[in-house]
Amino acid sequence: DLEDSTTHDGLSLRQLGGAEPSTAPRHHQPLPPLPAIFRAQTPGSPRSSTLSRSQAEESSWLVQFALIAIAVGLVAIVVISILYRF
Repeated sequence: DLEDSTTHDGLSLRQLGGAEPSTAPRHHQPLPPLPAIFRAQTPGSPRSSTLSRSQAEESSWLVQFALIAIAVGLVAIVVISILYRF
């Protein structure tokens, strides 16, 4: 029984002693939140017009992608149904 607990070097678990707990991390208080800054934009500013144009461009590729994906899916369904009959 005692021979089972000894390792090849002749040390036993009892000779090693108890495991020491690791040190606890220090808790730092979070910094206070920064105040929000509000920027007023005029409706006729050039930035707002480019923003709406870029949003339209972003959604246009998504619509094209969705239409192509639907068309390819329908073609695949038709081809599979035709080939499945034979």
